[in-house]
Amino acid sequence: MTNVGLLDMSQTVRVEELTDITPKVLTLRASDNLSLGFYTLEVRAKYGKGGLRVGRLEIVLTVI
Repeated sequence: MTNVGLLDMSQTVRVEELTDITPKVLTLRASDNLSLGFYTLEVRAKYGKGGLRVGRLEIVLTVI
């Protein structure tokens, strides 16, 4: 999931490690090679036959 910046959301970067999934906590690790810039966090989950649920963090994340 590589987002080049806040205005270009056409690329994605997959998380490298997902260690904790609960209704209130999601612990993950993204790549150490993320480019500097602004990112949004989007979680996608498949369910049923072809269903997709998407959740987005309202806070913009910054890699410095």
